[in-house]
Amino acid sequence: DDLIKSDNVIFAATGVTDGDMLRGVRFYKNTAITESIVMRSRTRTIRRIIAQHNLNYKTIPLKSSGEVRYMNSIKR
Repeated sequence: DDLIKSDNVIFAATGVTDGDMLRGVRFYKNTAITESIVMRSRTRTIRRIIAQHNLNYKTIPLKSSGEVRYMNSIKR
């Protein structure tokens, strides 16, 4: 009946919108800031990661056209 039957589990989550545990994605000029948490049961380690993503170098494939665009060209 257990969801996980091991004591070696890794859990990771990244905030999309603001919540009680993590902040959502924030945008500043051509930068996106994300906040994530990673937990490892075996070592009892909890890591909180704040990352800066330079949108001038990030691409995203568009399903509608198959085109690949840089993130900084997509309207938010």
